[in-house]
Amino acid sequence: MSGAARRPSGRFARFTAPRRKVRGPAIGSIARSCMPSDSPRLVLADSNVLVYAVDSGEQSKERRANEVLRALGAAQVGIITPQVVAEFYSAVTRPRGGRPSLLDASSAEGWVDHWLSILTCVPLTEAISREAVRGARDHQLSIFDAQIWASAKLSGASIVLSEDDQSAAFIEGVRFINPLASGFLLEHIGL
Repeated sequence: MSGAARRPSGRFARFTAPRRKVRGPAIGSIARSCMPSDSPRLVLADSNVLVYAVDSGEQSKERRANEVLRALGAAQVGIITPQVVAEFYSAVTRPRGGRPSLLDASSAEGWVDHWLSILTCVPLTEAISREAVRGARDHQLSIFDAQIWASAKLSGASIVLSEDDQSAAFIEGVRFINPLASGFLLEHIGL
């Protein structure tokens, strides 16, 4: 396989957004200092939103997830983490309840390449790890949810899009919103 990034093809080509420059590890402080106050906020997409974007078993959620991810990519405000990428890959390549996996490994890799080309992947740092442990303790979050929260908080994202249980929570400046809920509008996240 060549070193060139693979783009989704065939069925996966329907999800497109402009390629974007990757921001450096100090995304939060740099992005906040360079963005005008009326700029859209950074938004972290959780793995379940990415999974629904490729799961044609629930068509309304698939359409909504794609709409949201396209908007984040086009506005260049969407971020993900290595944890989100790993959870996405795991979720779509493992068999589910006696049913086959959503994607084979090659297709899943194509989607990972695609997500990484349109959404900024913020690195997992020591500071995020420490904040996640504190968040798990102080806010009774699972360590994995706490790591998503800490990644958003320390990267300057004020919103986490997730279908998980903590949707509608507001924790230390980070709001969890379920973009797949009825009544959700892109305007709710400034897009």
